[in-house]
Amino acid sequence: MEEKLARWRSLGAAIGKNIFIGFDVVIDEGFAEFLTIEDNVVIAARTFIILHDSALNNISGDPIRVGKVTLKEQAYIGANVTILPGVTIGSKAIVGAGSVVTRDVPDGMVAVGNPAAVRTAVSTVRSRLVEQPPRPGIFHWDILPWRERREKMTAEEIHESYTRFVDQARQQKS
Repeated sequence: MEEKLARWRSLGAAIGKNIFIGFDVVIDEGFAEFLTIEDNVVIAARTFIILHDSALNNISGDPIRVGKVTLKEQAYIGANVTILPGVTIGSKAIVGAGSVVTRDVPDGMVAVGNPAAVRTAVSTVRSRLVEQPPRPGIFHWDILPWRERREKMTAEEIHESYTRFVDQARQQKS
């Protein structure tokens, strides 16, 4: 992860601290200087960040469209998301897995779908999840967020927490 961030920085991307990058995350490296990732952002596995669109250039010789992408502080990008040029994902916003983001997502909002549409506020989702018990087959692992986990827990403590969680989930399942 750190190697990937260092590479993106060397290509001109502005990247803050405490960034989590899942496996197989791809950025449009030829236009990396148009990417800004602020502090404490999470980008889950197999996300694509596209900074240019050359479709019409290839078909009819029109100019290539290039656009900034900004992921603001503590944004969360789910797995298999595609972010297109000219998009800002707001602070503490969530983009749901599998979404294709074609428009900005405001601070503190949840966007999902293809194309992604803002559906609700993060606070609404959080209230619903905290107040209601999980659906059958869904289990909640009560653990610190990854950035705090890295600072406050050893690998052994994380593994022990995971093992306890799995044991409890198995008991609830049966």
